[in-house]
Formats: sequence, C-alpha cells, structure tokens
Amino acid sequence: LCEIRAFVRTWQSVERYKGSQATYIQEVLEKLKFWSQHVESLTTEFDTANRLFHISCSALYSALQPALGEIYESLITMVQSEFDERGARLIEETQNKHQMLKAQKAEVSSLLSTPRR
Repeated sequence: LCEIRAFVRTWQSVERYKGSQATYIQEVLEKLKFWSQHVESLTTEFDTANRLFHISCSALYSALQPALGEIYESLITMVQSEFDERGARLIEETQNKHQMLKAQKAEVSSLLSTPRR
C-alpha cells in the first residue's frame, strides 16, 4: 500500500506521460488496474495479533480507490486524445502527399504531351 499511496500522493497530471512510448503507458495502466483490484480486495479493518488494537484502514482505502480510478481515466483520455491528434496528422500528411503526387503527375503529363522539335 505504501507504493500505491506514494504514487497517488505524487500524481500531478498526465502531462508527464504525453509523448511517452505506448508500451510504457500500457505498463502504467496495467499497474493502476492491478493496484485498484488489490486495494479493492484488502480487508479494511483488522485486530492486531495480541488483540490490543483494532486497526481501520477504511479511510485510506476509500481515498485510494477513487484516486486510482481518476488517474486511470485521465491516462485513458490522454491516450485517446493523442491517438486522435496523430490520426489527424496522418490524414493531413497523406492528403498533402496526394496533392503533391497529383501535381507531379500533371507535370509529367504536360511534358509528354508537349510536341518535340
């Protein structure tokens, strides 16, 4: 739980992950999903071995679970946004190349149709 809590406490924004390799982001998403499942499965209350103390971690768990979910969702949203941006750039580049090839084809056609002297 210490690692999970430290991650959640130091989380600032998805900006740190923009432009990262897809495999790295996938690893972070998988880790977040695992942590979320782990937190969900833990016992929120227990007694110490000698039964002197009753420990309740419900506040910690109830804080971690939504935070992990929010971080996960923000990363997914960032990935979707980057996917959309890259797709739009690819379409634009493809259209530009297509226009360039059409222009070159017109030049070649005009050269071939020009009578030779």
